[in-house]
Amino acid sequence: MPIRDLHGKPFDEGTKTKLIIYRSYVRAWLQVFLHAEPFRGKSLQFFDFFCGPGEDATGTPGSPLILINELLAQRAAIEERSHDIRIFFNDRDEEKIDNLRQLCSERSLPWRPRFETLEFAEAFDKVRTEIGAGPSLVFVDQNGVKHITRSVFDVFTKSNTTDFLFFTASSYTDQKKIEHLRTRVRLSSLARNAKIPRDRLEVGC
Repeated sequence: MPIRDLHGKPFDEGTKTKLIIYRSYVRAWLQVFLHAEPFRGKSLQFFDFFCGPGEDATGTPGSPLILINELLAQRAAIEERSHDIRIFFNDRDEEKIDNLRQLCSERSLPWRPRFETLEFAEAFDKVRTEIGAGPSLVFVDQNGVKHITRSVFDVFTKSNTTDFLFFTASSYTDQKKIEHLRTRVRLSSLARNAKIPRDRLEVGC
């Protein structure tokens, strides 16, 4: 079955919904780690393994630009709390990475993302020891579930400061594997542990 390229045309409604969820997740995650004293001065890490070119054919932001925009919106808090920002963007399509690199350079970012053009397994092996070394947010928007093996899942779940979001195709029929790889969202427990009031977790679209 050929892999769909979602970026050569406007995003469909399903993709837009996924991006709304991702934006909300990034906002909530930042609220946790930008207001918890134990993490002051810690590096905040972001990994997007299927990042695409950054936008669709009409200029609607994809996951990389959503992340960049949310980080820029919190730049003052990031700098005040002395956080280093580490961003890893990967897509096996070199043209998409070239386009994303150009979009990032046009924004004169205070942080320098890393760009790779690797298959998922290679990209994951390259950064697996970094995931969880500091507060980490991992995004995996793949086709199907073949890339999220038990060993990959174990890396994502071994650290209390690693959160991840991944999507699977709704037509995927291996329900046993889907249940085995169900996303564990820890934002609420992290907020309780850090004693952050619920009204500080401003999840929006």
